Amino acid sequence: MPPASGGDLYNDEQIDDLVDQLFTGGRLTHSLLMRALCMGNLGLFEAGVARLARVPRVNARILMMDAGSLGFESLYKTAGMPEGFMEAVKVLLRTSLEESDYGSARNTDCRKRVIDRIYEEGHYHRVENLQYLLAIIGGKIGSHANVN
Repeated sequence: MPPASGGDLYNDEQIDDLVDQLFTGGRLTHSLLMRALCMGNLGLFEAGVARLARVPRVNARILMMDAGSLGFESLYKTAGMPEGFMEAVKVLLRTSLEESDYGSARNTDCRKRVIDRIYEEGHYHRVENLQYLLAIIGGKIGSHANVN
């Protein structure tokens, strides 16, 4: 669900308003947030996880960007995100953050770079459910170079 007409999917205030509407309407789901992450909308993922975990968004951002894994894992579990996807989401989030210059770059080829890097680093073989998330992004094994 995009923001109101003329909305900016990268505007923090509009994202927060959207997350509030989704939460109030009972439509802020884990699958919606994982899809947002897969599509490169790091702001929606961050705001949604923060809302589900009932923590301020700035705190969620700090936990997500923490070099260690305990902060992210605690936030992920508190938000009630699917346990079997935690490692895959962590790999996808870290790679997406790095490839988007921590959310500031919105290059059209960011998704392709994320997919390429995950393949190059071999994560798709080692991390449970990562292949599923890559399929959402559009990176089916063997044809990942076609994604834009």
